[in-house]
Amino acid sequence: MPFLNKLNRTIVLYWYYVLVDKESLTFRCARSSEMDTRPPDANPSSGNIYTPWYKEEEHLDESHVHIKAGSEEEAITRAERLYREKFLTPHSKVCVKDTK
Repeated sequence: MPFLNKLNRTIVLYWYYVLVDKESLTFRCARSSEMDTRPPDANPSSGNIYTPWYKEEEHLDESHVHIKAGSEEEAITRAERLYREKFLTPHSKVCVKDTK
């Protein structure tokens, strides 16, 4: 469940590192024990080990999705959607109809 900041009524989002199993197309949040040691020159983490090291925006590749979300469940749902949009849908969604 996302954290609601009652002072200014905003929802607080946290970084999640979602692992992708390409064979079974399953998605799960990484455990802290699966994370490598953070380099000294990485972005400040503010105590969240899942904060990206060098990028400041959400990103993905074929093995993981680095995403902000209000909960682990939301992170997995959004990660799966973004992954499918990038890697599993045709790039050309435009269909040209001949009107002659």
